[in-house]
Amino acid sequence: MDKSKYGIGLILIVIIGLVSFLHSSYFTVEEVHIKGNNLLTRDNIIRVCELNRQVNIFNVEQDRLINKLINLPQVKGAVVKRDLPREVFIKIEERVPVAVISNQNSNLVIDKQGWVLNKIDDINNARLPLFIDDKIVKENNKVKLNENSKLAVSYLSNLSKQLLKEIQEFKILSSGNVELLLREGGKVNLGKDFNIEKKAQIFNKIYSDLRQKEIKIEYINLKYNRNIFIKVEK
Repeated sequence: MDKSKYGIGLILIVIIGLVSFLHSSYFTVEEVHIKGNNLLTRDNIIRVCELNRQVNIFNVEQDRLINKLINLPQVKGAVVKRDLPREVFIKIEERVPVAVISNQNSNLVIDKQGWVLNKIDDINNARLPLFIDDKIVKENNKVKLNENSKLAVSYLSNLSKQLLKEIQEFKILSSGNVELLLREGGKVNLGKDFNIEKKAQIFNKIYSDLRQKEIKIEYINLKYNRNIFIKVEK
């Protein structure tokens, strides 16, 4: 036999064997590690990435999976990595829910940019401030924020996550003053035409101190930054 033909045949056998090995069950994804997901369940992510079936790890295209994930309204960013022979690592950066915007038809959980992260029936399950807006305009997965809605989400996005759970409702009164209703009772008057970040910083500090001291309040007036009035329960 011609040695050159023998050598070519041997190379072909090696290539075929290598290709068969790379496509064998040895490289089937068995472990998917997911971090950073709170809004999305593990099953949601695996289904979107199509990893809920037998997939060869070499068919896991990181860029394609990242694009699938960031097309979800809940996802701000994502990283996907393969670890041979059978593991995939997914890290999710989710958007942060800040409020529930409600009108007669729906209750939408949104982030500070108006992305709709969820739709809920019982607003109490969200443990987020409620803002009622009869002029909600929703396009695809995003709410168009009008002037009042922008004020609401801008202010709320500057509060701590723990404090957001304490607020039941965000209201803009006919006078233009902003009022917060607290879940455990009590009201907070923020005034109007205020510096959002500064007013949020003041409220964060005051209410955190009151909670730490286990003081229940009836009313907090933050209308004037330098003159703060607090009425506590007797």
